[in-house]
Amino acid sequence: MDDQINREIVSFGLRLRHFRERSGLTQQELADRSGLSGAAIRDLEQGRSRQPRPRSVRALSVALGLSGSEAATLRDSALAVRATAAPPAEDDRTTSMRVKLFGPLSLYEDSRAVPLAAGRHRLVLARLALTPNAAVSRDELIDLLWGQDVPGTAVNLVQTYVSRLRRVLPGENSPGRPHQALALVPGGYRLTVATEQLDLLVGQRLLSRATALDDGPAAFGLLDDALWQWRGVLLADVPELHGDPLLIAIEEERIAATIRHARLAGSLARCDRALPVLRDVASQHPLHEPLHAQLITTLAEVGQQAAALQAYEEIRRRLADDLGIDPGRDVAEAYRSVLGRAGPCETVDVRSSTTRAVPLQTPAPPADFTGRVDHLRRLRHLLGRDPRSPVPEPVTTCVVSGAAGVGKTALTLRAAQLLRQSFPGGQLYVDLQGFGRLPVPPLDALAGFLRALGMNGRRIPRDEAECAALFRSVLADRRMLIVLDNAHSAAQVRPLLPGTGGNAVLVTSRRRLADLAGATTVDLAVPSAGEALDMLAASVGPARVAAEHEAAVGVVRACGRLPIALRVAGSRLASLPAWTVRAAMERLADQRHRLDLLRIGDVGVEASFDLSYAELSVTTARTFRLSALLPGSGFGVAAAARMVDEDEARVEEALHELVDGNLVQVGAEGRFRYHDLLRLYAERRAGREDAERDRSAGLGRLLDWYTEGVVAALRVMRPDLAWAPADLVVTAAFTDEAAAIGWMDTELAGMTQAIRAVADGGLTERARQLDDGLAGYLSARRRTGARRVGNGRSVW
Repeated sequence: MDDQINREIVSFGLRLRHFRERSGLTQQELADRSGLSGAAIRDLEQGRSRQPRPRSVRALSVALGLSGSEAATLRDSALAVRATAAPPAEDDRTTSMRVKLFGPLSLYEDSRAVPLAAGRHRLVLARLALTPNAAVSRDELIDLLWGQDVPGTAVNLVQTYVSRLRRVLPGENSPGRPHQALALVPGGYRLTVATEQLDLLVGQRLLSRATALDDGPAAFGLLDDALWQWRGVLLADVPELHGDPLLIAIEEERIAATIRHARLAGSLARCDRALPVLRDVASQHPLHEPLHAQLITTLAEVGQQAAALQAYEEIRRRLADDLGIDPGRDVAEAYRSVLGRAGPCETVDVRSSTTRAVPLQTPAPPADFTGRVDHLRRLRHLLGRDPRSPVPEPVTTCVVSGAAGVGKTALTLRAAQLLRQSFPGGQLYVDLQGFGRLPVPPLDALAGFLRALGMNGRRIPRDEAECAALFRSVLADRRMLIVLDNAHSAAQVRPLLPGTGGNAVLVTSRRRLADLAGATTVDLAVPSAGEALDMLAASVGPARVAAEHEAAVGVVRACGRLPIALRVAGSRLASLPAWTVRAAMERLADQRHRLDLLRIGDVGVEASFDLSYAELSVTTARTFRLSALLPGSGFGVAAAARMVDEDEARVEEALHELVDGNLVQVGAEGRFRYHDLLRLYAERRAGREDAERDRSAGLGRLLDWYTEGVVAALRVMRPDLAWAPADLVVTAAFTDEAAAIGWMDTELAGMTQAIRAVADGGLTERARQLDDGLAGYLSARRRTGARRVGNGRSVW
């Protein structure tokens, strides 16, 4: 009994770990998101916990962003846990290692993938894992590795491959525990693993339990878990074993389980769970008649008669072309049952399940919307349709991308309002909340769209792929505009795209979504100074702006022309008639408190930026914070790398991630810059999260780099003026004078402001040396008009 309980708990734990790893979360990050403790997450994944509470399972599903079908899968796995899990055996000391045979051959230590690299040792591991806990003879390995061309050093080579595996297997070389997983035993080599360490064994254990049960929900749940473990092509990247009797036997076991799983799904009205598995396995076995017969039957049971007939035609044609035979009894009977079938899983008839609803879901734009004339003209040109045209135009997708608070949603809602006549079928709208705490799963958005189109909610599939296909079918002969606001990624958008017909899609995102194939990106920057002033006037009133025009321009400048900041500042002024525009300008001039002033109620610039910042990785977030401390209006990768104290390649990758998220901007010359308010936000974050000594150390590394560059430039331009501080190792070098001058002119403004920044607190020795170097450079360039800062040193 205890062993049975353990297995049920492990099934839930493995599934939970899969969803967590797919989301890229650590156990602690999942704990923080779900409100559980880190220890609770570890116990659930390792099978040490009692039955998971329904509230905890719901919290985990939300934190992981699971679709409806995935959440149901996790819930069903939790329900299978009926009692306390037994503690792990004391001698099970290798549970951190996991081997995955289905899909590419993979090795893990806890949740971390262990690189196996290329080589014949992969083939050795695959063969040992196919018969775990049993000896495989050296002769069999030699035959597998070389066939008829056995080298004279074969035995030594096998030992080499085994040694290579021992170096990568987790725990193999831990002190006091030599070779506990891979060992030389009488009869050959043996890979010793616990059931939970190998997906093959986990699936076989679950199938064995399902076989012992009568048909019903319990057996279906076990089959569902087993086939989830066995997803993908068995040893997909080890072609030497394809066709091996061991693999064939495992595949036959999986096929039998898939067919029974689908039959049970039909009797339990759960075809939405069975169809994706059935399709995947059938695609791997294109000539297996019982498997394809079940696929035809299940497609008919969910109301996809056309797809069922197409599946029959495909297997009939393959049998004729490859084997010269007609379909057997199983396929023929499935074909005869297709027409007129109405099984318990029947879910969809697009024509009869939906009325001809004309939804108009897109909200109205803000009443004070103004400007953006050029962007509106472009969107109308890209998305506009002639509703009288008898031939639908191809689906068009536009992505409006820009920084937080730049006005993407307002622009999109106004464009949708202007485009209403182009789409007589109506407009669908969803706020995907891509950068909120709980992004909307595509399945939930699809279900909402289908209900808006008149479909009975009970007929909407629970599988995302099935639901997306149904959505495309419903929209095939319509002309609709689909507005997807606040998208997180292309993956969140793709299932929501129509297939054919005269439809169009308008997406907003803080990211550029460059991986959304076929989409046109409309980059939205801050408005022009005139448009920004009009936006302020729309909130405050034209009379107040006209009466204090100069002060209003100052408010616009302090807001960095960012629409959300202008809206907050305008709302403050509108709610305080006694305030003058000049008073607002003077308050906003204080950079230390500017972000605090640009907040009213639950709307604020800082809160908007927080959502984007929360998405960043550790390295990217640190790059965002510390790069804001760089002097000057623009900076390059090399300077940021010194400030952050990271490899230039990693910093460049982080900066481009920030560009993609519209947190920094990049010019054609490859220099990066911050919007004024984003720089203030990043500086505030740095003050909170980075110690003063770390910020000072970054500035010190930057001064070293500047000084090294000046010395290298002087060595090329004026060797007689060249010098180097005794404590500075100069490795930089320029190929010629032009290269030296180009670097100096690019970095000159940053060097000047760095010296000024240090001068505010008293010049350091390195800053004095840099100042002297700049004086020598200016002498070499024979420039005039130099002025003095700090201790009277000349700086351009």
